[in-house]
Amino acid sequence: MRQILILVEGQTEEQFIKNILNPYLNSLDVHLTPTIINTKIVKGGSNFKGGITSYDQVKRDILRLVRSSTTAVTTFIDYYGLPNSFPGFGKVGSSIDKVLAIEKAFFDDIGANNFIPYVQIHEFEALLFSSLSGFEYNFPENKLSLKMVSDITESYPNPEDINDNPLTAPSKRLIAIYPQFRKPFHGPLIALQNEIEIVLEKCPHFSGWVQKLIIA
Repeated sequence: MRQILILVEGQTEEQFIKNILNPYLNSLDVHLTPTIINTKIVKGGSNFKGGITSYDQVKRDILRLVRSSTTAVTTFIDYYGLPNSFPGFGKVGSSIDKVLAIEKAFFDDIGANNFIPYVQIHEFEALLFSSLSGFEYNFPENKLSLKMVSDITESYPNPEDINDNPLTAPSKRLIAIYPQFRKPFHGPLIALQNEIEIVLEKCPHFSGWVQKLIIA
């Protein structure tokens, strides 16, 4: 089985990789080993992990993974809230244009052929809008909220197009609809119920990345 190292933004993404994406990839002889970004390295102590405040943090961890491995190395980080210190940041155009520009500049800056950069449009929570099943299963008592989720999904060509405005990003929408929503707890549960095959079908950028991992 081919091993791929993956740098993730936090615990939610780590659990998504371990419990949802890996079972799918394992059947195709690929296994992802996640590492959470170190936001602060403490000499002689425990490092602070999760979240991104600067590109230097990410680059430091990616270079360490690339240098320590002969296998492929990838990322799973959100575009929403990404620091403008990231290479390629600021391109004008559609969401996919902006993310592809960042991924290309990111790849060029790292300078390693075994590096497969991936930036999620617009954030992890967008993937949750791939299906209503996860919301219906985890919040069965609220039919009106389910209708609100449905209305959002039907308003966009795919979940990755749900915009990144500070008030209407996928995560902000979910919290407004379900005040009890907590990403680390509910995120992986909803994604699990939605099924990875449906996420791959509905989210083209995410699906394209997974295909790169399969043939890496």
